[in-house]
Amino acid sequence: MQRDMKARIVTFIIGILFTALGLALIVKSAIGQSAVSGLAANLAFLGQIKTGTALLYLNVLFFTAEVLILRRNFKVLQLLQLPASLGFSVLVNFFLYDIPLVANLASSNYPVQFVILLVGVVIMALGISLFMEAKLVYMPYEGLNHVLHETFDVPFGTARRNFDLALVLISLLLILFFKIPNTTVREGTLILAVLMGTLTNFFMKRLNPGK
Repeated sequence: MQRDMKARIVTFIIGILFTALGLALIVKSAIGQSAVSGLAANLAFLGQIKTGTALLYLNVLFFTAEVLILRRNFKVLQLLQLPASLGFSVLVNFFLYDIPLVANLASSNYPVQFVILLVGVVIMALGISLFMEAKLVYMPYEGLNHVLHETFDVPFGTARRNFDLALVLISLLLILFFKIPNTTVREGTLILAVLMGTLTNFFMKRLNPGK
């Protein structure tokens, strides 16, 4: 049992590492991001802070919403979402700003940008599959959507889709109102929406072929 728990923790950490790297590559592609990372990038631009730091603030907000909705039904184990979020944000900043190979990755050549995006999507999908397979804790955004699903009897997919749309709308409003250069809500956002679930299912089936 102890060995199994150690394996799950290692799998979770590797999953977070891959997810952060994939996210950094998607950001560097500059042709669109996911609903959450896109909003984080726009808030980071406005607040003159790092993207990973803005992502941490959003995750704390999502976590707080979980606690307020669940109240006494909140499970203490899910407190681990906070250190997991901190670690994830540190890794995102590390890849985006401190690793030259990624930090200096920039191109105005569209085919190159597209390839960077696709590589990032694949790596991120693998990372998500790994930390979901570890079955330890949710990341706050996923956790909040599960809470909405369980508490208000809303299908998880519906809750996730509606929340994603709301965050994309907020990003668009910020871009228009504050005249932020739009690298977050573009064709890459649609590609992410189409491919991420498919790739995650693909990787999870191969990580656990018995299911």
